[in-house]
Amino acid sequence: MKSGAIDATYVGPGPATNAFINSGGQALTVVAGAATGGTSLVADPSIKSAADLRGKKVSTPQLGNTQDIALRYWLKQHGLKTDLQGGGDVNVVPQDNAQIVDAFKQKLIAGAWVPEPYATKLVEAGGRVLVDERDLWPNKKFAITVLAVRTDFLKAHPQTVTALLAGDLDAADFIAKDPAKAQKDVGDLIEGDRGPDEGSRVNGSRRVQVDDALQASGGTEHTHSRHVLQRHRARVDQAGLAG
Repeated sequence: MKSGAIDATYVGPGPATNAFINSGGQALTVVAGAATGGTSLVADPSIKSAADLRGKKVSTPQLGNTQDIALRYWLKQHGLKTDLQGGGDVNVVPQDNAQIVDAFKQKLIAGAWVPEPYATKLVEAGGRVLVDERDLWPNKKFAITVLAVRTDFLKAHPQTVTALLAGDLDAADFIAKDPAKAQKDVGDLIEGDRGPDEGSRVNGSRRVQVDDALQASGGTEHTHSRHVLQRHRARVDQAGLAG
């Protein structure tokens, strides 16, 4: 996004924050929340507490991503040190989600802080949930995905961004009104992209722990986003850009 290759993206708050800070607040603007929940620290059943992770290897999907930050912060809260080179009291080993599952099956790592569907895949591989990240946040709500737009694009094409946000809100409404149908539609799309095994995991899953962020906390964010959209449309109209 900073290079201008893409204009908008659904991304974790960690990378979004990093891009914002590294660009002096100029690279992107977060226009909406997209999802909350759905991340867990899954570990070998022998791991009963943070202290049991001392001297062990634990993975995250990427150095500096949202789950990597969450794991390191949680370990620090429990008096355990990490460093960016994989040293410290707990060896944090960033690697691709699919590789994490394989590494866990081979007992090369003691666990991982990962998003769905990989948390469930680790459980299916014999792991247990040591930390459901929802339990660490007020009202069990935290952003796992946000909708970010390149700030230059937002300034140049406010009407397009307005339409994008409207579509995001419409999708949130649909998920809230018919979650079963929304889950099936997502499963069907994943099946077409990744095959029937992955699609059936979603369609028949017990793991719908990822919620629409705009519907969280009794719909407060959703209502606020609707109000922001209405005000933005009014500004676009006044500027003579709509129509």
